[in-house]
Amino acid sequence: MKIYLTLLLLLSFLFSKGQDTVEVADNTIKIGSVKEELFYYGFAEGDQLIFSFSELKGKGVKEIEIVELPNSSKFMAFKTDFIGEKVIKISKTGAYKFRFYNSAISNRVCQFNIKRIPSNNETKNFNTTVYWKTEYDTTHYTVHVSS
Repeated sequence: MKIYLTLLLLLSFLFSKGQDTVEVADNTIKIGSVKEELFYYGFAEGDQLIFSFSELKGKGVKEIEIVELPNSSKFMAFKTDFIGEKVIKISKTGAYKFRFYNSAISNRVCQFNIKRIPSNNETKNFNTTVYWKTEYDTTHYTVHVSS
């Protein structure tokens, strides 16, 4: 019996060793009346995204959405004040938008937490920061007017 218990403990240790979570965000935000708040984070292919949310006064928000950019919705919740640990498998490396929408007249104070479980050791130090780069492009053309 002791051998089975030792083997079970060893297997659970090995399994949990590959399941190290990396903290991406742990935020408290105030969503204004009839406003939305947007956050952007990057994830590597094969990651597991773990998302949790709570509205501190229990009143709820109208919509919460997680979108794989440019426009593939991966999760959406309506009229909610709590989400436990929602796990989403990341199918390809890219940026993800987290959208919180409050349709009420009063403000909402919310907490959300985002963690990731890397698929392997190579992606353990993946940079989740999303950078915006504005590029200007000018095009010149000539118009010929005949008289």
